[in-house]
Amino acid sequence: MYARLIRLIDTGNWEPRTKLSQIAGEFGLTALICLSVLSPNFQISGTLPMIRLDLPVLILITATFIWFLLAGLGGTLQALRFYWIGACFSISVSLSLFYGTTVLHNTPQLSDFYEISKAWLPVVFFVVGYEAHLSERGIHRLLNALALVALMICIIGWIQFLNLPLAPRLQAIYGDGGHNDRALLLFRRVYSTLTNPNVLGEFLSWTLVGYTIAFLFHRGSRVRNLLVCFCCMITLTMTGSRYGILSASLGLILVLAMARHAIRNSQTVITLALLLMIFVAVFTGIQHVSYFTAQRFEELRDPLQVNSLRGRLDDLWIVASDYFWQSPVFGQGPAKRVFDEAYTDSEYLDVLKKFGVVGFSIYLGYYLWPLAQIRRALRNNSRMYPPLEGILPGNLFAARYGFVMLCMALFMNIGMYTCFNWYLMCFLWTWTGISMRSAAVMQEVIECLLYLPASGPPALARSQTARFPYPKKPEGMSYA
Repeated sequence: MYARLIRLIDTGNWEPRTKLSQIAGEFGLTALICLSVLSPNFQISGTLPMIRLDLPVLILITATFIWFLLAGLGGTLQALRFYWIGACFSISVSLSLFYGTTVLHNTPQLSDFYEISKAWLPVVFFVVGYEAHLSERGIHRLLNALALVALMICIIGWIQFLNLPLAPRLQAIYGDGGHNDRALLLFRRVYSTLTNPNVLGEFLSWTLVGYTIAFLFHRGSRVRNLLVCFCCMITLTMTGSRYGILSASLGLILVLAMARHAIRNSQTVITLALLLMIFVAVFTGIQHVSYFTAQRFEELRDPLQVNSLRGRLDDLWIVASDYFWQSPVFGQGPAKRVFDEAYTDSEYLDVLKKFGVVGFSIYLGYYLWPLAQIRRALRNNSRMYPPLEGILPGNLFAARYGFVMLCMALFMNIGMYTCFNWYLMCFLWTWTGISMRSAAVMQEVIECLLYLPASGPPALARSQTARFPYPKKPEGMSYA
């Protein structure tokens, strides 16, 4: 029992793992996450859609995983309810497509049938994150790699903002040749490697919040964490994304509540308050560098009159609601022949008009089931005395980050897209898989500790892993 528990803490897995499978899993996962936000679009031929470099990496990881299974070097694939959510949503898409074609007489096209398999993409990325079984060191290495990637993305954004000589080359690689490039040239709204300033705002708000959590809970170098936070705040302001700023604000509020509950000392609260004040100062200083950026954020003084919101409320969302009420149960189906020119700018309304209440209810499961599982693990951790900070710091970070990220994503979906956003789908659902795996490890450790003596075995107490917590907490004490 003790040996298996130490193995779970050190490697993230109960069963023995070969060094090759552990290194391959961690390296492949890190490469996938980094390439998902760094790689440019490319097109093999004019008849095929644009793809990104993370797709070939995903295919390589899948092939390697299958090879490990056949060779007996990897563990078996675990059956999770998340897979059933993908299956049910895929069936729902099929029903909506059938209903829209036969009853509503929408003319189908070949790309409509792609939506059936598209429902599985979040599941595929989730499985990669979950089955990688990242160890504590693996999570630490991933944070280091992601910090470098975030800094690269920020630097590319600064090059675009300042219109340096390298900017035209970067625009040719990452630009879309449309309204996002015009927004960059006219209003200096940077998009860096993600083609769209609002999508870049989503990524930066998640990264800002993630490294703020790492800073407050002492995960890795505090200099690294602060540097990434400041760079993300500067670049987020340069995007001119009001929704990105609002999402980051929501995330920081959640982090404040989490830190206030988890670390009950005034020094941490004061540190976070000072950090937020510095973020506000950075935001205020950078936005005034560009007149158009300052004007965009100035409109937030009267949020209901912001032009982009009025465009949604007065036009786009009304049209989407009309489509929804025509077929509220099963929706219209993918109907790309109709909806390719009918933008919604809201993932919730987009799912409702296409797949109805049935599809929307299943779609919410992508977010709500992982949130419930992660919350359960964090709540059980709060009942340990002391909590698992000493033995599972990386897993606790991943669980907290995943919880806040999913809450932010639910907010973002009101006016943007996250679940089926081509640029962020891999990043979001792979991190969700990592967070879910960390929550599962926490649950397994807690359940195992309930059957161990409070003091733990002498060999374990002397190990460098950490000090074991007691299964019960004194009355009146709280941790998270």
